[in-house]
Amino acid sequence: MFKGFVTAEVYDASGNIKDIIETHNLVTNAGFASIAGLVGAISGYTAFGYQGVGTVNGTPAATDTQLNGGGEVARVATTNSLITTTVTDDTLQLVGTFNFSTAYTIYEAGVFNASAIGTGTMLAEVSLGTITVQSGDSIQLTWKIQAS
Repeated sequence: MFKGFVTAEVYDASGNIKDIIETHNLVTNAGFASIAGLVGAISGYTAFGYQGVGTVNGTPAATDTQLNGGGEVARVATTNSLITTTVTDDTLQLVGTFNFSTAYTIYEAGVFNASAIGTGTMLAEVSLGTITVQSGDSIQLTWKIQAS
């Protein structure tokens, strides 16, 4: 089984922390299949290195393949590393930063294996509650995926 934990740090245009959200995520059915394919070096599977955020308020579901309602508004590349939670290097950490030039109300986020909005496989999805950002604000998402 794989599980995930997400920390969202929300910053204003001056770099001051507006909010910190910590929550568990949902690994999708397609995410589990991709993990198995990547472990087995099966042709056709691509590693995960992107995060997206969306403006539709919905409940994550294991069968989701993209963020709810097609509301994804931004996707960024992540910096990936292995960190230690229980045993050495047992957790994948993906860190991405979203810099906003438009005001949005962000409700959810996901981890993907493609750079373009609406493409690729979604590994995991999370409801973030309600995050209001203005032009100049940013959100740093730190996503941890661990085998348990």
